[in-house]
Amino acid sequence: KYKSTRELVHYLVDIVSKGGNFLLNVGVDGNGEIPPEGIKIMKEMGAWMKVNGEAIYETRPIAPYKEDRIAFTSKDNNVYAFYLNVKGEHMPSVVKIKSFVPVSAKSVFLMGYNHPLKWEKTGDGIEIVIPESVRKNPPCDLVWGFKLKIK
Repeated sequence: KYKSTRELVHYLVDIVSKGGNFLLNVGVDGNGEIPPEGIKIMKEMGAWMKVNGEAIYETRPIAPYKEDRIAFTSKDNNVYAFYLNVKGEHMPSVVKIKSFVPVSAKSVFLMGYNHPLKWEKTGDGIEIVIPESVRKNPPCDLVWGFKLKIK
């Protein structure tokens, strides 16, 4: 029995945000072949990693690691915030992050979308505004990653 790709991506993000590694194991059938369901999941994870891999590979954990449904990683001069959406959830118009406020952020991007997003500091964190056109056609599903350029 296979876990859904959504579950696996959520596990991946959660584990990496805490400094761990995630190994995906897919067993072969009696003929030594990977079953179609395993291939399907690996392709879906590969498509998600194509968009978000920068925020996973060679990253470091950064406190507070996780806030509700948002997990964090960091690399170089970037902090990555992953919004762990639930099945069937549409991308929100505003993503609020309360526990991590960059001292100075140059820009905020949605992974897979090459235009900076509007954002602002609020009394208790930051708010990232997502354009309607992006919400209707997000660059990926399962988990949405944001890149905060901090220097």
